[in-house]
Amino acid sequence: MDRELAAAVGSLYTVFARYPLAPGVEQRLRRPDTEPGLARTPLRELTAHQLDAHLFAGWRDEDDFSHFLPRVLELFATGEHRDGALLRKNLSEAHRPDRPADERAALHRYHLALWRQIRSAADPAFTAEDVLGACSLHDHDVLPYLADWAADPSPAAALLLARFIGGGRMPSWGGERYLGDIADWLGSAAPAAALTAALAATTDPAARRDLAYGLELLELDWQRDDPVMR
Repeated sequence: MDRELAAAVGSLYTVFARYPLAPGVEQRLRRPDTEPGLARTPLRELTAHQLDAHLFAGWRDEDDFSHFLPRVLELFATGEHRDGALLRKNLSEAHRPDRPADERAALHRYHLALWRQIRSAADPAFTAEDVLGACSLHDHDVLPYLADWAADPSPAAALLLARFIGGGRMPSWGGERYLGDIADWLGSAAPAAALTAALAATTDPAARRDLAYGLELLELDWQRDDPVMR
């Protein structure tokens, strides 16, 4: 976990400290009260194994979800939990528009820092679809993440973009605003400019192949004529 993401995780713990764990969490989650129970383990020491069943099943109590959310998101940030669908599910559900402003700001700070770490990694723990897809629920705005992507000149960011473009149809879980914003952005000048610059700067054959294919798809304007991105 890089410094920016570690600071964002720290902010989550600070802001979400207003949600103390109410007694009876094991009963609310319908699980045996066994050692080491959720109530008896310090929040920052909970493992992915302890929380895994709840990441899959969803939280029945919103205050429980908010209490555990900093640790849940920290486990994704450190790579202890690497299930992209569960990252998308939990982070997208966290982005509720009725949250207080400081909670929404802390979540956006975390999301952007996670996005930057994944985008610049040579071997990212999650796909671009996983991290960006967390914007789909509650109409959380994906445009700041896309703008940040276009502004990153690194080869890793360009390759991730090329592979995102070449990945085919957008997923069925994508919300209308999310899919529309991505399609409009891919039809703008920024993605093609990023891929063109990266292609001119690299001599790696595999990277050149992926970048050229991404550019070819953009030049065909396939995301507009064929409802792949809609």
